[in-house]
Amino acid sequence: MLNLVGNAAEWCSDWYSPAYYRISPSLDPGGAPEGEFRVVRGGSWSSGVSLLHPMARSNASPVLRSREIGFRCVIEMPNRYGAGG
Repeated sequence: MLNLVGNAAEWCSDWYSPAYYRISPSLDPGGAPEGEFRVVRGGSWSSGVSLLHPMARSNASPVLRSREIGFRCVIEMPNRYGAGG
């Protein structure tokens, strides 16, 4: 994984719940079913060092407009080494 943080924090489709990970499934948690804020991951050019990794998790109002939060377009690539590896 390269170039995942530093330009803009990333909007996620999950609703934010501060206690969600205490009650969520351990494999591929889908996020809280509802909420007031959306999850924001990583950090931006103006973040402190503690937010400059993909696991950094915060929240923001879904109507917020900010130069520091964006989204990432992703395409899944086939595994060139075959299954498992």
